[in-house]
Parts: sequence; C-alpha cells; structure tokens
Amino acid sequence: MKLKRKNWNGNVLLATVIGMTALCPSGRPCAQGPMKVLGLYDAADAGHSPMSVAGKPGLEKMASNLNFTLDYTSDKTVLNDANLAKYDLLLVINQFPFNLSVSQHAAIQKFVESGKGWIAVHSSGCENGTWPWFGKQILGGVTWQGHHNLRQGTLLFEDRTHAITKNLPASTSIKEEWYNFNGNPRANVRVLAKAGPTGDADYDKTDHPLVWCSLAFPKAVYISPGHDASDWSNPDYVALIHDAILFALPGSTQIKLRQAHLGTPLDGRAWIREGVLHVGTDLQGWKPVGRIQFADVQGRQSTLVSSETSPVY
Repeated sequence: MKLKRKNWNGNVLLATVIGMTALCPSGRPCAQGPMKVLGLYDAADAGHSPMSVAGKPGLEKMASNLNFTLDYTSDKTVLNDANLAKYDLLLVINQFPFNLSVSQHAAIQKFVESGKGWIAVHSSGCENGTWPWFGKQILGGVTWQGHHNLRQGTLLFEDRTHAITKNLPASTSIKEEWYNFNGNPRANVRVLAKAGPTGDADYDKTDHPLVWCSLAFPKAVYISPGHDASDWSNPDYVALIHDAILFALPGSTQIKLRQAHLGTPLDGRAWIREGVLHVGTDLQGWKPVGRIQFADVQGRQSTLVSSETSPVY
C-alpha cells in the first residue's frame, strides 16, 4: 500500500505501509498495546449506579477484545495529573461534573488538551454552568436543563460516516430519560446521533442532538444515552460504546518511508488520527486533516496529494 505525496519543494515522496493496524478476532481494528483506559463512575448515585455497575463485565470484555487495560473505579481521587498521565483514555460513566472538585476539573482539562481520549456518558454531561471550559469546548456552549420521564424511544444515528457510528443501523430503540439542554449545540459540535420519536409530543417537536464529538478536541465524545442498566443488553448501545472507545484510543502502525528529496530511507512510527497518517518518533505534533509531518531532521512537512488507503479509526 503506497501513499503518494508532494513535498514542500515539489519533489515526490513515497511512503510504504509495512505494518497495518492490528485486527481483532472480529476482523475490526484493535488498539495497539499497551493502551490503558480509566473508567470512572459514581457509586453513591443510586439513580445511575446500577447502569454503571452493570457495564463493568461488558467493558472488561471489550478490553480483552480490543487489547487495552481497563481500570474501573468509583474513586474520584484518581482524577489528578500524576495518575491520569498513566492513561490513554478516560471513560466517565454517570459522574456528575458538579460533584467533582475544581482540581479534578483541571486535571481532566489538562488530560483532554494533551490530545488523549475522553468519553463522557449520560449524567457526565450534566454541566450546570460551574465548569465553563467543559460547557464551551465539550458541550458546544450549552448546559444541561433536566429530562423527561424515563421511557422507551428512538435514537437516530444521523451521521454514519464517522468511525463511531458507521457500523450502526439508522436507529435503535432505547429506554432513556431524553435530556434537555438550554440550547442546541449542533453548530459547535459534530453531531452523530439525535433523539427520534420518543412518545413525548412536545419534546419531539424540536431537534435534540444526543451524541457528538467536540470540534476543538475530536477525541472528546459525549454520549447522552446511558441511564438504564438495560442499555448493556442493547447490542446497538454496546456497539456505540465499543466503537467510541476504539475511536478515542490512539491507533498506531509501522511505516517505512523513502524520501526522494533526501535520497535516504527513513524508518519511523506513524499514527492515524481522524483518518490521517502522522509520521514522527512520538505522539506529539499531530496535524490537521491533509497534512503529514515527516520525522526528518529539518522537521519538514508534506501536503497529502493522493491516498490509496482505506479510512482507519
């Protein structure tokens, strides 16, 4: 598999992929180890802890299948800089942001801004205006306003081109509280799913995005559905969490480069983020879509001209 690119002075570079992302037994990509995920939930929240606890076996199975290590806890003291530095992804299930301290907010913000993955599920998105960074950068400028009665309804996967939702059907039936926010975040986030018919005429009159990615930090994902323990018996919901984790973990592959303008081979590591190949000796300096950073001594950059590769997580 070859990628044809033109470098900064017009010379052609060829990059040959010599090792693709590892595949799970299912034939879908796995995380390349060692990857570590920290899962956090609130055991004291009686309304949500049954769902959080019920998810542990399924998450442990995902860890085994996707080749990552999972630490799953209700101990909020793990949210500090030193501990979070050990992890590649923070999965927060039903932990109200307003029940976290300012220092814990700061530790999460630092983690996300470093380029690592973060998935917030259900009440983990109930920001009430006390954490401005979260409200703006993750929730798209809205705050949580409450919810209607728990009821069965339809979740529509409106964007099925994204890695998180491309393996899902057009919709799924789910038992949910159907959150309300004080506005619509659509203009400020990438919406992946929204509420469909829920049986509430007033709620169904308006657009309610419920699953999205931050535009500022694409590896930061919010999944509003996640109230009821029965979610873990819904294969579509399990697939949503599964592929969100796979997407938010950094993927890597080995490549070998032949640089025509330098005349010498260059071996190195590359990371694929948002479907773009990034070349370097570590995970730093990943570039926007269409840009590739070559790990030569001059630190030159090359613009992607064409690619024969398939989309990768």
